[in-house]
This record gives sequence, structure tokens and C-alpha cells, in this order.
Amino acid sequence: MPCKLSPSADPKADFEGAAPQKVEINVDSDSAAAFIVSAEYPPPTKCQKNPSGTWSFTILPGYNQLGVLVENPKAGDPTRIVEVCGDGTTHILRQYNFDPQGPTQFFSIKGLQ
Repeated sequence: MPCKLSPSADPKADFEGAAPQKVEINVDSDSAAAFIVSAEYPPPTKCQKNPSGTWSFTILPGYNQLGVLVENPKAGDPTRIVEVCGDGTTHILRQYNFDPQGPTQFFSIKGLQ
């Protein structure tokens, strides 16, 4: 299963994907201690935590914000929010050094029809 999100050439969006496709996200870090506390995407799709510990949402048409709250007990730890592509691969959406003062990462997602 290929990844659903790709970098957007549109300056108003970080990523784009066809609506209504389901996207699965997760987080990893060098210390393996990072985890997603919550993820928010506009209704009616709302993010859902999966039994595997990943989170998923369905791409909506137009411009929408995805917010991902990450926890990591190790400040400065290299951390990656990734799309889980379903074929054993992941696509890095954002890579950063974890900052406990700003644990939420936001993405603008453009849903294409």
C-alpha cells in the first residue's frame, strides 16, 4: 500500500493527498521513548487511536490542520512523525529535536478531489 501524503507545492499546505483516503501516522525517536498522546483533525473524521498504537484520520477536501501532541521523556531527542504506508515502509512527515516546551506539531494538509 503506497503512502497517501506527498509534499505539496502549494505554499498554504505542507502535504496533500486525495480525499477521502485514510492515513495512518506514528512517531519514533532515537531513544524509542516518544509516543503520540493525541492527534486532532477536523470533524467529522477526527483522529482515532488504533489498537497497534498508531493513529489514523481520513483526508478531507480542502485545507485542514492536523495537530499531533508528542511526549518524549528525553528533551532534544531526534524525533520523527511518520506516515505508516502499510507495506512495511514509513514516510517522514517531520523530523525534529523534541522540545518539551513545544510538544505539539502542526501540519497543513490539502485534500484533493
